[in-house]
Amino acid sequence: MLMALHIEPDKERSKPLLEHYYQCLCQNVKGYSYEMFMDDYRISIAEAMFYPIRLINSGICDFNMRDRGIRAYEAFVANSTL
Repeated sequence: MLMALHIEPDKERSKPLLEHYYQCLCQNVKGYSYEMFMDDYRISIAEAMFYPIRLINSGICDFNMRDRGIRAYEAFVANSTL
């Protein structure tokens, strides 16, 4: 959620950050393929779509966060080949 909603929702610009995070993660986690990592990231983006909606429904109108979530969803989930 941090990456998609706050740091970088665009696929090309976030890929190097995700790859670096994955490499750091694999120093301590074994048997976690990059494909599994990206599948989990896609699921977290889909789940994160509900957080800005919840904020907006509570009166906190963070439309920037909503828009970043939509961009991340379009880039990683809607247009992905799973």
